[in-house]
Order: sequence, then C-alpha cells, then structure tokens
Amino acid sequence: MPKPDRLHLLTASQVKGVRASDKLQKLTDGSGLHLWIYPKADGRRVWRLSFRLYGKQRTYTIGSADKVTLKAARVEAAVTTHAIRSSQSRPNSARNGASVPR
Repeated sequence: MPKPDRLHLLTASQVKGVRASDKLQKLTDGSGLHLWIYPKADGRRVWRLSFRLYGKQRTYTIGSADKVTLKAARVEAAVTTHAIRSSQSRPNSARNGASVPR
C-alpha cells in the first residue's frame, strides 16, 4: 500500500502545463515537495521543500522548474530530507557557511 502522502503525485505534463494566475499557487507532490507558481506579473515556477526543524516550519528552495525537472526535484528533496534528519541542521546553512541557531 502506498504512503498516504504519495497518493496524488504530480506528473511531468501537469508541471509543464500549469499556468500562472492572479494568486500564488502551490501544487503538492508529497513528502514536503511543492511547486510554487507565482502570479502572472512574475510567472516564476519554483520547487520548494517544506520541513520542520526545532519545532519551526522551514522552506528550502530547490530551484526553478524551468531548470530542474520533476524527477530531479524529487531526488533533491529526498537527499535534502535525509540530510536534515541525520544532521539536524538546515540545508541552507551548509551552502552559506553559517551555523544553525537552536
């Protein structure tokens, strides 16, 4: 039986076919991976990973949907989630060279 958060996965055609509207849209792929589609003025499509660390909601930006495929975003999300769980640190802190406040 599939995991409950993996029942309604996005497809590559859904990702390519979604259009910007007047409001921010968030399409969920499961396990914290979301595709954010910004309003028409901007029109950007960005992959983001939501997670909790030390009781606070955090968001990690994976990259633009124009450059990062759905498959690559899923792999990056899985790797990042594993790194967060094993080291209990934000993924951005390694990129920026900063320490994580507790």
